[in-house]
Amino acid sequence: MEKLIILNKKIDYEYEIKEKFVAGLVLFGDEVKSIKNSSFDMKDSYIKISSESEVLLLNFKISPYKKSNLNLLKHKPNRSIKLLLKKSEIKKLNSLLKEKSYTAIPKKIFVKNNFIKVEIAVVRGKKKYEKREFIKNKEIKKDLQKNYKLHS
Repeated sequence: MEKLIILNKKIDYEYEIKEKFVAGLVLFGDEVKSIKNSSFDMKDSYIKISSESEVLLLNFKISPYKKSNLNLLKHKPNRSIKLLLKKSEIKKLNSLLKEKSYTAIPKKIFVKNNFIKVEIAVVRGKKKYEKREFIKNKEIKKDLQKNYKLHS
C-alpha cells in the first residue's frame, strides 16, 4: 500500500524526464514524524552522488518535530540525507548524471509499507517552445474530456 505525501507537479512542465528511481531515506525518528505531518520543504532540493558512491539528497529542509525531546536530539533542518539504492541503480544514475545537462531531483515523497520513499527523476530542462507545446497538449486533452462528458 502506498500513501502519497507530496508530488512535485511542476516537474512535468519544467523538465523532460529521462528515468525514474525509487529510493529509501535514512532518517531519524523525529524526522520521519515531521515528514508524515508534511512539515518539510522540497523546493530547490536535488540529488548528488558523493565520491564514496553514496547518493545524497541535498537542500531538503525538514522542520523539527514539535513534540520531540529537543534536548536529546538536535538535527540540522537541512542536512544532507543519504538515499538507499541498489549498486546497479547507483551506477546507472551516476552514468546518467555524467551526461551533459541532466540533473536528478525528487519528484514525489510517499510512504510504502511504513517506510518513507522518494521517487527520483533524472531530468533535462525544457526549452520555452517545449513548455508551450506541453500546455497546448494539456488544453487539448481537457477539451476532449469535456466534449466526451457532454456527449455521453
